Amino acid sequence: MLVRTPTHKPAESLLGYVLRVSEENGYETPWHVLNHAAVRPGEMMTAGLPTAKLAAVLNIPPDALDGISYCGINEAGKREFRILGHSLGKSVMYKPLRLSQPAICPHCIAEHGHINAFFDLTIAVACPHHRCTLVHQCPSCNAPLSWFRPGLLTCKCGASLGDASTAEASPALVELMTALWALLHRQETLESVAGLPVQRLLEMRLRSLLLKLPAIGHWDMPESGRTTSDLVSAASEALADWPTGFHGFLSRVGRRATLSDEGLPGFGLRKQFDQLYNQLFRAQSCGSEFDWLRDEFVRFGLTEWGEAVVDKKLFRGEQCTRRYVSKAELAKRLGVSPVTLRKWHQEGLIELKAIPTKRQVRYVADSQDERIQPPAPAEGEVMETRAAAAYLGVPVSVLNRLKATGALEARHQLRQRHGFHRADLDAFRARLLALCPAPLLASQLDTVDFERILREYRFHNADHKAGFVEAVLNGQIKAIGRTGDTLAHIMFAMQDVAAYAASARSNEAGGSLTHREVVAQVHANADVVASLQKLGYLDTVKGRESLRVSQESVDAFNARYASLSGLASELGSSSKRLLSLCNRGDIAVLSIPRSQGSPAPFIERGNIAALQSLSQKFPARKPKAVDENRTVTAVKLYLTNLKALGGPLPRCGNKPNRRAIAMACGIDRSAFYNNQEITHLVDAYAASEDTGTDKPAPLQEAYALALNSPRLPLAA
Repeated sequence: MLVRTPTHKPAESLLGYVLRVSEENGYETPWHVLNHAAVRPGEMMTAGLPTAKLAAVLNIPPDALDGISYCGINEAGKREFRILGHSLGKSVMYKPLRLSQPAICPHCIAEHGHINAFFDLTIAVACPHHRCTLVHQCPSCNAPLSWFRPGLLTCKCGASLGDASTAEASPALVELMTALWALLHRQETLESVAGLPVQRLLEMRLRSLLLKLPAIGHWDMPESGRTTSDLVSAASEALADWPTGFHGFLSRVGRRATLSDEGLPGFGLRKQFDQLYNQLFRAQSCGSEFDWLRDEFVRFGLTEWGEAVVDKKLFRGEQCTRRYVSKAELAKRLGVSPVTLRKWHQEGLIELKAIPTKRQVRYVADSQDERIQPPAPAEGEVMETRAAAAYLGVPVSVLNRLKATGALEARHQLRQRHGFHRADLDAFRARLLALCPAPLLASQLDTVDFERILREYRFHNADHKAGFVEAVLNGQIKAIGRTGDTLAHIMFAMQDVAAYAASARSNEAGGSLTHREVVAQVHANADVVASLQKLGYLDTVKGRESLRVSQESVDAFNARYASLSGLASELGSSSKRLLSLCNRGDIAVLSIPRSQGSPAPFIERGNIAALQSLSQKFPARKPKAVDENRTVTAVKLYLTNLKALGGPLPRCGNKPNRRAIAMACGIDRSAFYNNQEITHLVDAYAASEDTGTDKPAPLQEAYALALNSPRLPLAA
């Protein structure tokens, strides 16, 4: 009999209980307790530990420890292994229990004073309560833990196991351990946090989980050197975020098979995952408990795995829709022969994925591909291409392109077949007309109709014409109205169409520019642009109809040089004056020759600031206000002289002849457009002549005014 005989806990580990009894009696190891109970050495740390012998030295009934025993007699009267009443089977060759190398959670032992039977399970690799990994070795001597030690938290070297550090476990692993704990202790259902199928796991037998969880991890970690902790962690990640995580796990397994040089073992899903399928779903030991996992495996093949087809045998009589189908099945669905299907594939009209197997190359198709959807039944005829183009009012090339891009949806006729169903044409026309308001929102002088756009505008490619139609459909280009119920009656703003056509031509020419566009960007005439090309400053690109200039070379030239004519417009000066300032300030000038006139001057952009400074330092003329005052004075003097002499105001028809008046005053005719005061003076004088209200001033006053304003011409 032992001096101290503590009562065991209902869910206590049997070997942990033996260690606790040894510690309370002051023994160095549990060997003394077991030896005192006449337990043979070969029985001590095994699943067959005879609890009746142990009960004898504890002075308790022989069956008192049956609840925590690792073995017992089942209802059939046969011996079986178990843990807390859960059957582990007739054999423990698959090592469901952690017997020789224990692992503990030091926090749980410190809190509860005993080791829970949960930690006897081999797949218990983390504590669900403290969310940490378990301790497998002493933090001091680094020796693996053993049941033959002085105490629950004392290593045989004397170090405290309570000082051992524990790592944080992943959320998925913690949730899997929580489900395992609940299953072992027959607790209530749990709420999933990491997305694991917790309720499915709790419906299974403990033995099934002990068998299959490491197997799942093995398929996700096929390399050698992995520990049980690694395998269970991998299994938790495969089951997390259900069913997405499981689909990802299956994809990884399948991808490794596709990398084999020998090719896939077969064309069917079952054949490609043969070993995994047999290990998880065909083992007699698990029965139908994994049917939910098998069903998800089949669903993965039906919806995501595009490398195989799912045989009907896997459906188990259920009606299922397969996303990925064989070439023969696709031909049957579309109502065409496999030969036609192969021809369409060669022409690029449909996509078939080649699956190289060990015997031959097979093909699989995605039935969700819009290009291979079976046509919907509808009334109406199937029209030939030319008749269909005339029916819509578009060129044949545009119609074919719209069909190829899917802008014209072929719902009632296979896209790969020739011809167009009238119902599809009507639907396309209705779709376009619905985007265009019925009333015309602008003058017809500024608009162009749809038919003329496709017939006359130069897009340089039928694809760009079809692209214009697609731009209308997606709202990039908006119609301003329509005058009827056909496509020809849809009206667009000329400037929108011209801009799109210019962009299309530019894209067709690789983004290059016309000479007119370059002229606007470099602020020079076409003659200068041609010289810049000849001298190598601009790169020439061969266009469809003429030579063009690359946008990159224009940007590079503008980044370095600026034309004096462009700067003259910005500074309110002239290029001749700016050229003079450059010579005065020793600013280098790039002179580009042209066929007529003087060379076109350019300067480097780094010298613009210096040129602006010179322009301010040496102004060209007096302030503009002074010039305007002199011009107004000249017109007033002319009109005064005209009144004094009683002569008529020069006219062209019934309006003042501004050209003759400007010549008589010695001013530029542009003054009438730039100075409103001059215009008002002349118009008022003309009005007074028409009504006869003003009287001529004395001739002497006119000459006196002229004498006070020298250098201004006098009217004769």
